[in-house]
Amino acid sequence: MREHISFISGSVSIGDNMCHSLGIERDDGDFHILATLNNNDGLIGKSTYADIVNLVKERLSYETGEKVIALNRQDTPDYINTEVD
Repeated sequence: MREHISFISGSVSIGDNMCHSLGIERDDGDFHILATLNNNDGLIGKSTYADIVNLVKERLSYETGEKVIALNRQDTPDYINTEVD
């Protein structure tokens, strides 16, 4: 599954990938997801999306006191069904 994920340690620069999970690396090596942001439909301009990812990343780091990292994600669904049967 790691082939769908790449780590970003500094500021996020946006290429073609428009989905990122923000979180902290736990002591056991797992990644604790705090937020996932998705702009695969391109509703937000690339530079604005990068600004949003960086702003949320910085705020989460401030609030948790932890080093928050961003993961480029290709394995996150774009949509979920919210209909109740």
